[in-house]
Amino acid sequence: MREISLSRRVEAYAAGVYPEWDSGMLSDELISWGLFHRSAIYDKLPELSAEQEELVRGADVAMIEHAPEIAEWCEVDLRWAERERYRERWHITRDQWWWWLDEIAAGTYPLELLPDYLHEAAAKYRNQS
Repeated sequence: MREISLSRRVEAYAAGVYPEWDSGMLSDELISWGLFHRSAIYDKLPELSAEQEELVRGADVAMIEHAPEIAEWCEVDLRWAERERYRERWHITRDQWWWWLDEIAAGTYPLELLPDYLHEAAAKYRNQS
């Protein structure tokens, strides 16, 4: 299997999410695969160009802003069930917030595990619960 380049992963993660949310372009499958792209980007953050970092951060904020919708999609396509089943195999940790959008939407995810630039977007869910 051919390895996907970091550049392609960034593009795939941001597609339909940032700079503008395009729900017409997105599907439950595409958005949930974004979780895997974001995981691949996680370990390579220091390698990102300034432009790529802006795309990732912008997409991150959009993901948080649309957490309830994404969480619902991931529930339908069983990503959350898979998250629990494959946690060790996929190396899913609590600081990989994109795997916990259901908890972010519910206002139960620990804000201190989020990067600073996501605190404001995630805090709104705290105030709703």
